Amino acid sequence: MKKEIKIILIGQAVFWTLTLFSFGLGYTWWKDAQKKFISFKKAQIEQGLVFGSGKKSSECLTESLSRLKKCKNSLCHAGIHYFMRSCLNVGLGDSSACVEVPSRSPASVKDVYWWRREVCKKMHSRNSFACFRLMGNIQAYCHPNIKKKEVF
Repeated sequence: MKKEIKIILIGQAVFWTLTLFSFGLGYTWWKDAQKKFISFKKAQIEQGLVFGSGKKSSECLTESLSRLKKCKNSLCHAGIHYFMRSCLNVGLGDSSACVEVPSRSPASVKDVYWWRREVCKKMHSRNSFACFRLMGNIQAYCHPNIKKKEVF
C-alpha cells in the first residue's frame, strides 16, 4: 500500500474511534442525568404533597414562587413545576389563587402574556421564562376546561 493510503486509513480509524467514544460518553451522561431527574422529580412531588395538604392554593403559589427565586438551574425549575402541580392537586381545592387569572383560550393570548409578565415582575423573578411556565400551572388549575395545547 502506498504511504498516503495508510495515513488516510489510520486517520479514519482514529476519527471513528474518537467519534464512537464521544457517543458512548454522551450516552452514559444522558442515562445518569435521566436517573437524577427522575429521582429529583419524585422528591419534588412528595414535597408538594406534604406541603400542600390542608393548604390553600394561594399558599402553594406563594411557596412555589419563593422556591423559584432560589433556583439556579433548569433542573430546579422543572422541580418547582412538579412541586406546584402536586401541591395544588392535594390542597383544599379552593380558588384563592385564581383571582384575576385569565383563561388560556386562544382569544386571550395577549391577556395571558401581560398577566404572566406582571405576576413575574411583582415577584421579582430573575428567570422570567421559568416564571412564565409556572404561571401556566396556575392557569391550568384555574381553568381546567381549556386544553393545554391551545395556548402556551
